Amino acid sequence: MTSVCTRLRDLGLTHIKGRPLRLGIVLNERCLVPAGSRKDPSIMSNVGSVDRIVRIVAGLLLIAFAVPIGFPQIGWNWVGWIGVVPLLTAVFAYCPAYTLFGLSTCPAKPQG
Repeated sequence: MTSVCTRLRDLGLTHIKGRPLRLGIVLNERCLVPAGSRKDPSIMSNVGSVDRIVRIVAGLLLIAFAVPIGFPQIGWNWVGWIGVVPLLTAVFAYCPAYTLFGLSTCPAKPQG
């Protein structure tokens, strides 16, 4: 069984709406990516270095509270799994809530 990417390449499909395509391996066979459509990763980052460290520490502490090792079981330990959220926002350096409120803790980039 050939993949969608291979079939499109064999058909010579190289442009969509006048934009050249890059063929690549992407999940779920979505291999067509218009050239220049990917955003600059620095634009998608809105969590600074200190903020990331705080989020990692807070996330790990909350997860440690959820795991039955180290903290006493009090019935509310499931709340500790909320620590996954700050941990993921620190890993990806992107916080959707910051975007919603127009905030950023990244250092300002020089314009020019």
